[in-house]
Amino acid sequence: MVLLSDDTRLVFHGWSDSNRNSTRLLKMSTDTMLEATYNRQFLLTVENETGSHRSWYDENSSVLLVAQEATPFAGLLGSLGAMNRLQGWYENGSIVVSSNGGLIIMNRPHHLIMVRKADYSLPVVEAIFIILLYRS
Repeated sequence: MVLLSDDTRLVFHGWSDSNRNSTRLLKMSTDTMLEATYNRQFLLTVENETGSHRSWYDENSSVLLVAQEATPFAGLLGSLGAMNRLQGWYENGSIVVSSNGGLIIMNRPHHLIMVRKADYSLPVVEAIFIILLYRS
């Protein structure tokens, strides 16, 4: 493996004679030319509410991003129906994937931030209903 930068590397793929062993012993009896081949890989970093996750992917490979559309709050608000709703994945302030699933092409390193937004609509409706019930 050859590290080109913190987020780009080359990984040994094989030799021009189709041998995949990274190390080998050759007995030469004639002029021989072998060329090593490498796959370029880029780092994908995804940040979400649980932390940061990093994985390497081959250049031009597709990565499927999938997440739950909504996750409930903990505690009382969660039991009343408050949710964290997925807004999408952002890179450098711009949205890259806007739904709960989508593809990203690894044509360069990517650093994505998964953004969720609080949705209190159901607890607010329930609170209004409770207030109206209490008043009557």
